[in-house]
Amino acid sequence: MDLELVITRLTPLVTAKTLTLLGGSADLAGAQLDAGNGYPAAYVIPLAERGGQNNSATMFVRQKIDMRFGVLLAVKNRRDAVSRRSLNDLKSIKDAVRASLIGWLPTGCDDLVTFGSGKLVRIQDGILWWQEEYLTAFYLRSQ
Repeated sequence: MDLELVITRLTPLVTAKTLTLLGGSADLAGAQLDAGNGYPAAYVIPLAERGGQNNSATMFVRQKIDMRFGVLLAVKNRRDAVSRRSLNDLKSIKDAVRASLIGWLPTGCDDLVTFGSGKLVRIQDGILWWQEEYLTAFYLRSQ
């Protein structure tokens, strides 16, 4: 699966100002070094692929590939009187990303995108990093 499809799918969140920055793994490297980048941000990253058994009884291969991709979210870790502002920011961004991706069938995939998991990656230099994991699948076929 081409992860540019995921970035394209999430682009309306930039237009709606839910996100300030949206990019891929190449963009992430610079963002981690520069805490001055715009936030909130999302970075689409590959996580894993796992091949299943060949389910073709012929000389050709037809193999299901389960794919996991991530959307790494970065929000400013801001304090307020009740210490909830960054958590509220994170929740609204997660909700928007999930609404955009869950149930979507990307071109070239055979399974709808589903949610896998979410976890705190780190809090560093005033930025809270959260990783969402999504799942889909496609088939590899020999020629």
